Amino acid sequence: MALLVFGSLAVAVMLLLYALEARSPRYVLGFALACAVAAAYGFAAEAWPFAVIETIWSLVALQRWRQLLRPAAIGPSLRGETNRSDDMPETTEPANDGGASAAIACNMDAFTSEQRERHMALIEQHLLAADETTELPDGYQLRFESGSHRYADLAEWISLERLCYPWIQFGLEIEGETVKLSLRAPEAARPVLAEEFAPLLTALRS
Repeated sequence: MALLVFGSLAVAVMLLLYALEARSPRYVLGFALACAVAAAYGFAAEAWPFAVIETIWSLVALQRWRQLLRPAAIGPSLRGETNRSDDMPETTEPANDGGASAAIACNMDAFTSEQRERHMALIEQHLLAADETTELPDGYQLRFESGSHRYADLAEWISLERLCYPWIQFGLEIEGETVKLSLRAPEAARPVLAEEFAPLLTALRS
């Protein structure tokens, strides 16, 4: 009887954490641990198929948790965290910045959980693979040699990043096999652009 109660609680906690996964990576880790506990129940109850399946789910969830933590060296908007407006630097510039002062904070609520996961995957697969970075007077440029195959995915990343920062002026050029991605900002918003993307550029230059 005690073993049945233990197993029921493990499965209930596992389902609860699965429902909360989109909120934070810690729920993904919790789900992985709950699956491991459910697997232990399966082995103890000699329910071998259930135990094997839960073990596999635990390993898959643990891998997903590690992938979610991988962009941790990148700025908040790039790793899926919300930037509150009270964390943003104040500006006394007049409102002639093309609307940047009204929407300077990242709007992470614009992402669905699927979009946030895809956004981070595109960063890992493509932005972190840039061959050269250049600081522009009003932003940054990333260059990808032999990067024509990245063009569609970079365009997709731009469409997602615009949900977070609609005031960034993106450019995407292709010259033969070379692709250039540029990010520019109005003057009042450039400190935010620098804060968000400088860690990414540092990672690329290291």
